[in-house]
Amino acid sequence: MQDRFDKAADIAFGVCKAWFEEQAAIRANNLQGRQAICDNLRTFVDEYDWESPDFRLVHKTLRTAQTEWRTLIPVERSKGKELNATFNKLLKELEAHLSTHWSENQKKKEALIEEVKNALEDESKNSSDLIELVKGVQAQWKEVGPAGRRHEQKLWNEFRKECNTAFEMRETQQQERRSQIDANINLAKEEVAQVSKIIEDKESTLPQLSASLVSDLRAKISDIELPMRIRNRLNEELASLSTKLSQRRETLETRRTSAELLMLMDLDREIGEYEAKGEKPDAELLKRASAEGNWFSTRNAETAAKSVFALHELVLRAEVLADIPSPSEDAGKRMQVQVSRLQHGLTRGGESEEQKVERLIQSWCSQAYGEQPLRERFQIAIRKHLQKLSEN
Repeated sequence: MQDRFDKAADIAFGVCKAWFEEQAAIRANNLQGRQAICDNLRTFVDEYDWESPDFRLVHKTLRTAQTEWRTLIPVERSKGKELNATFNKLLKELEAHLSTHWSENQKKKEALIEEVKNALEDESKNSSDLIELVKGVQAQWKEVGPAGRRHEQKLWNEFRKECNTAFEMRETQQQERRSQIDANINLAKEEVAQVSKIIEDKESTLPQLSASLVSDLRAKISDIELPMRIRNRLNEELASLSTKLSQRRETLETRRTSAELLMLMDLDREIGEYEAKGEKPDAELLKRASAEGNWFSTRNAETAAKSVFALHELVLRAEVLADIPSPSEDAGKRMQVQVSRLQHGLTRGGESEEQKVERLIQSWCSQAYGEQPLRERFQIAIRKHLQKLSEN
């Protein structure tokens, strides 16, 4: 029975023998691989230049050895135990070198964290300066290297928290700045709209339409912080408003001048009536006339007698200026006046319509004493011309 059992056992074991032999070969190869790792680590530790080490390489060597070691399983226990002790000893030697380096890196990273904290507390720094500093510190952080398993994650979490605080502050300040810019834009537009309303208002007077109205607005807006695009657009609006202001002022000044000249025509008529009667104008009338200087004070009967032809020419000039017809008997004289006016315009260009009519009125008022047959024609021509100027 024993012989039969042993023979059957040998046959059964023959089925598994190849597998056991294969496993033994794997354990032997793994053991050999681990031995090679230990030999390489020993060579690295003994021959590396620790006076000027590259700790990134040291750390990479350590991690690579650990990774490869874990892949080399299974191994024979009795021999693997002794080799495992050798491997752990070599790791500790490498980690001892790294430990000092990690400690230095820890201090450097703690200093960088402190630098960011101090910058956050510095109220003199604006958001741009703060962000530039944080970006610089982040670049330094990358260059420092790891601080070891015990401290690296904790340091990184704290550093990231401080950096995020800086970026959040910038975002908050940017939002506040955007709000301020929006407020500035609305304020500038309101200022422009107010001035535009004054210029467009048909009831606005010359004092309200000051010549410096737009320039004062431009100076006011220049002190408001605005985006360049908005400022350029507002400058275009201001240029348009400046043109409109000049036109409105010119129109109102023309109307004011016309009203003043019409008042002189009224004075001429009223004073002429007193003079025709040989009476002295009342005090109020003289007071109004004196406001125009000596226009009326120099005229008298003798002057008027000598000025008949001159007054006739003034009437014709007024009718030519107002573009109304003259009596047929004055056709030849009117032609002379027109030629003279053309020559005068060539030699004295740039004279405004108001200046032309004012010179005519001044000449008339200083000579047309008493009753004048031509006064009605002169008054009609001057009034029509002034009305045309006011309407334009």
